[in-house]
Amino acid sequence: MRPALVPHNPTSVGCALAVVPQACSHALLPVVLLSCRRCARQPVKIGSQDRILYLCRPGRRRRPLDAYLLTDAVGRAVLRHTSNGLSRHASAPPSPDAVIARVEQVLQRVNVGETEEDIRLIWSLGRVPDVVAGLPLADLTERVRQLIDRGQLAAAADVLYGALSPVITSTTAPDSDRAQAARLLAQILVQTGQPNLALRFADYARRAHRFLHGDDADVTLSATHLLATAHRHAGNVEDAYRLYRRLTAELTALDGRDALRTLRAQANLALVLHAKGQCTRAHTMLVDAVTTLQRAHPDETSAAGRMLAHLTAMQHACGQAGTAQDQKTNDVLNGAGRQALVPTITGHTCRSRR
Repeated sequence: MRPALVPHNPTSVGCALAVVPQACSHALLPVVLLSCRRCARQPVKIGSQDRILYLCRPGRRRRPLDAYLLTDAVGRAVLRHTSNGLSRHASAPPSPDAVIARVEQVLQRVNVGETEEDIRLIWSLGRVPDVVAGLPLADLTERVRQLIDRGQLAAAADVLYGALSPVITSTTAPDSDRAQAARLLAQILVQTGQPNLALRFADYARRAHRFLHGDDADVTLSATHLLATAHRHAGNVEDAYRLYRRLTAELTALDGRDALRTLRAQANLALVLHAKGQCTRAHTMLVDAVTTLQRAHPDETSAAGRMLAHLTAMQHACGQAGTAQDQKTNDVLNGAGRQALVPTITGHTCRSRR
């Protein structure tokens, strides 16, 4: 069985946990630690001695989960993240069963989805600094970057989520290391299609960086862009519009209207305007961004390709054929020469008015 934690999918959840017969010699997870991701309830114990089920909503459950497999998955995940701390004085690493026997010391909750490996560990507040492999948060963040470099986004998200989830709230005091870790976690969650989960961490990162470094610091501007992106992908169009508009104004004042960062922010603002149903304003703004980009930054073919692809999609979605706007779009596209348009724009969705 793969020991790694799997990031949750909000649309793929179950409401039942099935515990294997009591004859099983392995220690099992305490039921008080378990919660269903759909209803956020602790399972209810039903069944006989030969087969015990834990249901969140009797009669509405999906496939039961094998408690041994679930216990094994949690035990291996905890062992992987805490092996340094739990085996510091042992001659050999502890087994998953030994970890489960101590799991209540380190875990606050195990959030369970549809499969035995679809789990999210919530660490106990007092245990976070030394539970996760005994590393300080700054070192932990660096370890997570190594996981990202190896393409292990699921493991990276789980490590940071377990460390940050108990301590990041709307009133958490600004801290530089915590803000860096929260920004990195939000980036991973947006990239893996979990923007709603990313919002809390992106918001904290922006608040902390603003307090520590000021509104016009690069790290604050980057955090503002991340929060705006998370809101856009979560469908919070008004919040995304407010943040992108502010970001565009700040970058224009700092770098100038022809700067690459400014033009990228302007293009994102145009996409949000389109999502708000303001086709004419969005179209005009995006045309201006792409023409300025081609003139001021001719080597930025990748960014130009993304903007041109969005412009084409916007033209079709807004139904502007035969208008002056359509002609201007064609002029821009023709002016791109033989430059290839990017067929898939990762992380951006051009949406018509809802």
